[in-house]
Amino acid sequence: MNKKNWGMWITQIQKPLKDDTLFKVYTSLKIISIPLMTLGILASMLWIILSLNLVFFSANGFVQVSGLEDTFYEHLSQILFSNLKWGLLALAIMAILGWYVSILILRPFKLIGEYCDQVSKGEKPEYNQDLFTDVRLLTSFCDYFFNYMENALKNSSFTPMDILKKYQKIHAPVFEKLFFIQFFLLILGASVAVGVGIYYLTVEVYMDLITLSIQALKSEPVGMYFFSEQKEIFLQIVSIVMVIYLILNFFLCMHFHTLISGPAFAVFSTMRAFLKGNFDSRIHVIGSRYLRDYIIKINKYLDYIQKNVEIHKCKE
Repeated sequence: MNKKNWGMWITQIQKPLKDDTLFKVYTSLKIISIPLMTLGILASMLWIILSLNLVFFSANGFVQVSGLEDTFYEHLSQILFSNLKWGLLALAIMAILGWYVSILILRPFKLIGEYCDQVSKGEKPEYNQDLFTDVRLLTSFCDYFFNYMENALKNSSFTPMDILKKYQKIHAPVFEKLFFIQFFLLILGASVAVGVGIYYLTVEVYMDLITLSIQALKSEPVGMYFFSEQKEIFLQIVSIVMVIYLILNFFLCMHFHTLISGPAFAVFSTMRAFLKGNFDSRIHVIGSRYLRDYIIKINKYLDYIQKNVEIHKCKE
């Protein structure tokens, strides 16, 4: 399958899925990709070490390499198959976690979009954010904005206003510390648990291979020294890989935060401009298709407010 056909195949799969559903799938894949990549690196290291050990045996004439190689691969297969169910379970948990994190990211905008949609239909909903969707800048300013607009509709009048000082100096996305901590702790907890499993699985496989190697050597001093030093080096390398694994998960959390902070600032800055009297302001979020449905609802709400404000002014 060439690159063009592969792209068409992916497009056909994506078509039936909504933008927010695709976002949830991609978020899960991002979270799964780090442990899979880590496993791939460690598996490659084990393969290289096994190959080096076989070369060592052959070069020193300790044993027949062909028979030992079969024993190694058979033993390795048994260990991997016995732990396969736990690996699949861990990946399933990480996928569910990714799905939940994507819901956390979408939920603040979903609640705003639903509120705006209900107001646009003439209903009188209440805007209430819950503890797990508290994006401080967006939540506090939306409360401020919606209360003012609700009063404007009730009084059939709208007057541009001076924005509170704490909102005037915000000209870029802000770091939502509390929201970041929520999903960082979720991802960190799951990542540490999976990381510990990966570490012990890797060490178990390696130590079993070393045990087989030592048995084959029959206490040869050169070989014993070689494998003793190799074990220390291998454990150091595995530890470094696991540290990189945790660092990658941290950067993944930072990436998820940008998916919140950027659109949150776009909504905030548009509403702020609207309050100042720029009634033509609308939200334009580039590269955030996962929020498209919610942004459309918010923009329709702004259209609704603009239309009713203009009518009210005409009646005065």
